[in-house]
Amino acid sequence: MFRRVFIVFLALGAAGSAPPGALAQPVQMGPALPGVCLFSRTAALGASRAAADGERRLQQLIGGVNAELNPQNQVITQEDNAVQAQRGSLTAEEYQKRLEPVRRRAEAYAALRQTRIAQLQKTKTLAEQAIYRQMEPVLEAAVVSHRCSVVLERGGAYLFNGAMDLTDQVRIGLDQRMPTIQFDLAAPDAAPVNK
Repeated sequence: MFRRVFIVFLALGAAGSAPPGALAQPVQMGPALPGVCLFSRTAALGASRAAADGERRLQQLIGGVNAELNPQNQVITQEDNAVQAQRGSLTAEEYQKRLEPVRRRAEAYAALRQTRIAQLQKTKTLAEQAIYRQMEPVLEAAVVSHRCSVVLERGGAYLFNGAMDLTDQVRIGLDQRMPTIQFDLAAPDAAPVNK
């Protein structure tokens, strides 16, 4: 008896250890529920032509920022190495005197780097917002055409009837409405004013 229970337990354990989403056979879903729709804003954006175009442009901007910053960093590193190499032959006062301009340039470089990183983040956010603004009317039209009473986040559903999913329809509509996106590096934010 114990052996039979143990074998059944092993069989159940093996069946229950399949990775999530790995189903032996496709599940036959029930009919689509009227008025219930699913949508993934992230998936629609990620699969859109405008997002792919935006990612290419963002990579170009990152390349431009790197082309601006890398030579400055190399010069500062070389200057610092030169001062460090002379440290043993300098008095403490001479060493500090030679190190101070390098330190100031390094601080200016760090501030510029932080500014450029903030500009890149702001640029990405503004581009995504522009795409989302174009997506909203397409989503609204899909909601009306499918007569949705409720639109749920698709990522929260484990299994569903694909007829309830608006994501591909919205992505196709977005691609027609906004096949590309153009933007430049966002202007830096103004420095805070100390009062």
